[in-house]
Amino acid sequence: MELRQLRYFVAVADHRNFTRAAESQFVSQPALSQQIQALERELDVVLFNRLGRRVELTAAGRVLHDHARSVLREVDNARSAMDDVRGALRGEIAIAAIQTAHVSFLVEVIAQMRRSHPGVVVRVREERSDAVPELVRAGEVQLGLTYVPLADTEGVEWNELFEEELVLVTPGDDARAGQSMCTAELGDLPLVVPPGGYCLRGGVDAALAEAGARQRVVAEITAIEAICEAVKVGVGYAILPARYIVPRAEREGLGVVRLTDPTPVRTVGVVWSTERHRCAASVAFGRALGGELPALGRG
Repeated sequence: MELRQLRYFVAVADHRNFTRAAESQFVSQPALSQQIQALERELDVVLFNRLGRRVELTAAGRVLHDHARSVLREVDNARSAMDDVRGALRGEIAIAAIQTAHVSFLVEVIAQMRRSHPGVVVRVREERSDAVPELVRAGEVQLGLTYVPLADTEGVEWNELFEEELVLVTPGDDARAGQSMCTAELGDLPLVVPPGGYCLRGGVDAALAEAGARQRVVAEITAIEAICEAVKVGVGYAILPARYIVPRAEREGLGVVRLTDPTPVRTVGVVWSTERHRCAASVAFGRALGGELPALGRG
């Protein structure tokens, strides 16, 4: 069993298609297929059900998939550790981030990292807040940006980065735009919110509950961009992080109202694993974020 075969196997499992998997690995489709067949012969199992152009993992394939991902993660960890020994600040950093932090904060940090450490490639995946710590624990990402404090800190640690103030978003010509209002008054307004289970919805629910305001939900929409469009055309109002919406409001034809008594805020932090090697690149990125990570090594 070769590492190359495991990488090809994981690629096929992820893409569910041999051609797209081959393209992602920069090899020809026949060459990739031959390696998968050789792996199946060696293990004496069928790893994929071939369903036309689409493939699905068999029961044996699902078992191998978990082990293969673990093996490949540890190989990448080993390479990162060797880079650290050589003092080479390069390689890849995988990050999972909630949407608002991803758009309003992380892009600026990536640009800073690019200027100071051009040899480091940063890969960001947008996730729900509750999924971020799990991806860090599993080793699928080195760092996570999500709301803190965490309910479950097993295998991870976190540092606070910044507080995220929530504001009311209105159509640009609304009389409230540019003003302030008590959070309790939100109970009188029709709201466009994310579905239950999303981190932003949790923030909205908490803000209204703290102020003793009822909810008048008129629409539930997943994407923040679509929520803004709904506000613009008059479906209702939205509650969004100021850091995300303030720089965009004017050009998007939207208004912003600051909420007071109380002002709803949530804290965003950086999360890392205490069980896995922290490469020099991830520590440097932690510094760029503004949240110092501990020294290299395991937790």
